[in-house]
Amino acid sequence: MLITVSCPPPSLQVDWLTDKMRERDHTVSATHGDMDQNTRDVIMREFRSGSSRVLITTDLLARGIDVQQVSLVINYDLPTQPENYLHRIGRSGRFGRKGVAINFVSKVGLARDRVGCCAGRRFQACT
Repeated sequence: MLITVSCPPPSLQVDWLTDKMRERDHTVSATHGDMDQNTRDVIMREFRSGSSRVLITTDLLARGIDVQQVSLVINYDLPTQPENYLHRIGRSGRFGRKGVAINFVSKVGLARDRVGCCAGRRFQACT
């Protein structure tokens, strides 16, 4: 599972969400642009090998992450650029497999305005 965050400042949001999930006994890894490259490489190796099954990240990994076992992408918030949304959800269902993307938004209009034009879908509120 890949969880993406873009709320400003994204690195602090990644750290906050990681802490909250760990407080609830979830095993998660996290990476963002404020980490040095060696640390990010180790985290990605762990994620690719499957020793870490949940990765929380910023748009740093919206492009270029090809991990076969990613079948679920959760957008904790939506990116401001529609093309980043498409790259984020494109992380699931790679290699001819099916994938799922879940978006957390506070208002349906926000989702429609930010990604509806790219995704070509209608959005419904979940209550």
